[in-house]
Amino acid sequence: ALVSDAAAFEDARWVAMLANLFGLRRDRFTLVNLRRLTDVLRVTPASGFSRATSSTVVETFREIAELMIYGDQHDPSFFDVFVEQRVMAHFTKFLTPPGGDRADRQIVLQLLQTLAIVIQNIREETSLFFLFSEQHVSVRVVQAELDFHDEEVMARYVSLLKTISLRLNQRTVQMFFLTGGELPSQNKKASRENDARDAIFPLFASGVSLLPHHESMVRASARTVVLNCLAVNDKRVRKFLTSPKPWGKCVPQSVKHAGATVAALTERTLFAKPNETGARERGNLVAELSDLLSFVDDVVGLPEVTDGRELTAGGDGNTQDTQSTQENTLAKRAEHALWEGLIAPTLLESVVATQRATKIVPGENENETRDAGPPRTSPTTALFAVSRVAVSCRRGNTLRRVARELFGFEPGVGNENSRRPNARRVFLLKALAGIEGAPVAAAAIAAAASLARATADKANALAEALRDVGLAPPDTKRNETETGTGTETERSSARGEICDALAASLARIDPGLPLGARRCAAWLLARLAGGAASTLARASIDVALAAAAAAMRHAIDGPWGDAAVSTFEHEWGTTRRETTQPSIRDETVASWIREAASSSDPRGADPRGESRASGEPVREESAAAASAVLRASRELALLVMLGDAMDARHGDNAFPSEPPARVFCDASAVDRVVFGVAGSGGDDGTPFALAKAPNAPTGDAHRWMEIREGTEMGFPTVLFPCRVAFEAGRERSVFLVVAARSRPQSKVPGVAAAALLLEALPNAGDELPGGGTVSSSRGVVRAVAPLGACDAFIDPSHKKWLRVRVRSPYSCLAAARKSPGSSEGSGPNPERLSKKLRDGHWTLAFPDEETCAAASDALENGAKTLRAGCRAAMAPVLMQR
Repeated sequence: ALVSDAAAFEDARWVAMLANLFGLRRDRFTLVNLRRLTDVLRVTPASGFSRATSSTVVETFREIAELMIYGDQHDPSFFDVFVEQRVMAHFTKFLTPPGGDRADRQIVLQLLQTLAIVIQNIREETSLFFLFSEQHVSVRVVQAELDFHDEEVMARYVSLLKTISLRLNQRTVQMFFLTGGELPSQNKKASRENDARDAIFPLFASGVSLLPHHESMVRASARTVVLNCLAVNDKRVRKFLTSPKPWGKCVPQSVKHAGATVAALTERTLFAKPNETGARERGNLVAELSDLLSFVDDVVGLPEVTDGRELTAGGDGNTQDTQSTQENTLAKRAEHALWEGLIAPTLLESVVATQRATKIVPGENENETRDAGPPRTSPTTALFAVSRVAVSCRRGNTLRRVARELFGFEPGVGNENSRRPNARRVFLLKALAGIEGAPVAAAAIAAAASLARATADKANALAEALRDVGLAPPDTKRNETETGTGTETERSSARGEICDALAASLARIDPGLPLGARRCAAWLLARLAGGAASTLARASIDVALAAAAAAMRHAIDGPWGDAAVSTFEHEWGTTRRETTQPSIRDETVASWIREAASSSDPRGADPRGESRASGEPVREESAAAASAVLRASRELALLVMLGDAMDARHGDNAFPSEPPARVFCDASAVDRVVFGVAGSGGDDGTPFALAKAPNAPTGDAHRWMEIREGTEMGFPTVLFPCRVAFEAGRERSVFLVVAARSRPQSKVPGVAAAALLLEALPNAGDELPGGGTVSSSRGVVRAVAPLGACDAFIDPSHKKWLRVRVRSPYSCLAAARKSPGSSEGSGPNPERLSKKLRDGHWTLAFPDEETCAAASDALENGAKTLRAGCRAAMAPVLMQR
């Protein structure tokens, strides 16, 4: 027999070779060609063949797949031949060779891919029945013992399982769900009543076995397989899957895995900086937690099978039943598993109890361990996980219970009609106020905001629960004299407590919240206040606004102070967008917690800066100063718009789209400060008057702050002749001029000033006020140094030399502000800004020491005038203390 099979195989190979050689297979889509290909598989042994034979079998699989898809779409008789020739039996023999031989890797890979392609592309359900018949796919393929250590084999295998599960329905599932006499070695006298008990579902079992796989892609596909099996609208299948043994390996096991993931999210991992080892681990754990919670939520949302009719669990927390009054038992099972396996023992208990409990504890022998039950973690991690639950699990009644357990009340002592905050609400109010530390505050804000955004329907049960605990604004469409579990007075009081806590957190400087968390807190505060914020909340916001004003004054005195007004205006739109729609994505919330842990005051406010004399320069590195301006602008914009939103009836929709006019003074007041007193040197307490630079070109509104090189202007009254070399050995005679210009035709005032090096134009000769005869009374700008950063000092070795610090132009800061990631967190990292903002210097040689000293004084006094003008532009808001 072996000899005859080998001879037949060689004959089949020669036929295939000759057909290819002489072009006899021009029309491949024929029944004859299909029979020829099946003959090749039939005569090919399952193992022990050469590499050439393996390649032939692989190519045969590919061609058969093409023929099957063609036949499904054009000629049903192809499937008649497919069944007649028992092609599936020839397929599966290569997966499990007899005698325990190992299957050929290339054949296994191609076969798994071929089956997946065919199953995915078959349109006719009858064709699927042919494929799934005789347990070739449902048992032999699904339960094949392959080399799953091979990543490519595992990937194609799990992809095939996923493809099969997507084709399951009430009819095709009968090929996979085996009961009674359908079992491979089952006694056929088994009664019909014991079908569910004696049944097997190999596809489901294989999917469940891969749920704890170490590869995330495999786990994701396995969850899809399990979910599709649970979704089948068949009462027998559902009864089997919800029986204790299969169910215990499914949702409860996933919930247990979620608990272990939460336990692995230690504070060290959550607090890890982006370049540290724990950062990647944090990303993987957070993604896995969200995937697991979404899986459980998908199970909760599956329709319940009841005598052919379906009950669907609505996303609003209410069960919708149009044909039956029975409860969705599958949803209740999943919610119960999630609550008892993760939320109650791990998350809620960890919020109240600050001491951690490990999952594994020592056993009786020192080398043994035993499971100590659901793990416990820190309050920060627990609240972060609660926020992920609120984002991922929005079906069913879970969030309603979470809201009441975390922010709810309990009966008062001695009066059954009264209520008092439960222990967790007391803790969370402290956490929201920042008393428990910035990381806990950031996590608490994320949890509260995620719950508040969990539903858009104001009439469902979740919305009622949120109003009861103070996490939702009142329903203005009806008279709430008494609804839910408390009167409107009690609800108003509950909202007020949360608003006061949020406002207190915004007013804290040490420890302070990162900007993202502050924006989210501002959104929630405005939403809940609804035009009725308490006196305490308003007082806290006033304190926060005063601190923001101090930070802005400090920033104005820095090297980038002249950019403060424009930056504030530009950041207003970004701040409004990020505040009205705060992001609560996984990594965003994790970054809040990380930043809160790494810095006690990420806003950059320096209260000690106010001890300096007003207008005194702050000497710091340019990138750090630019970061301070951005942070101060964002913080001030946030608090100004929050103050307006708190006075509106619908606070979350009332953030002004533009900076209100009351923030700025009149433009003429700025001009009087900058250009008002000509010729004063500042000794008498009056500002140093700056020369007027040419107006900005029309249509150049975004770069009005920059006086461009090549601009022509007349020589002002005050100027200082000097020499400078921009290239080695090539000195130029220039004039140092301190000039400024105000912002043209805008509601927002502003001033830009710079130290200019003017070179005389080669025309008629005129006598200049500064001395010397040159060829013109006009010059051209050869170099520009923004005045705010012009820290000048006289060289100790050469009293005629003046060294001047030169900062990057405003356009560089504008580009850095718009760079990816710059609007997240507390502001661009100074290290990132330092790549775009570079400092340089000039060395100017003057004719004598007196001129050099006068030039130095002019730069210093001009910078004071510039800072005075910037402060005057925002005086109404900067004067708040």
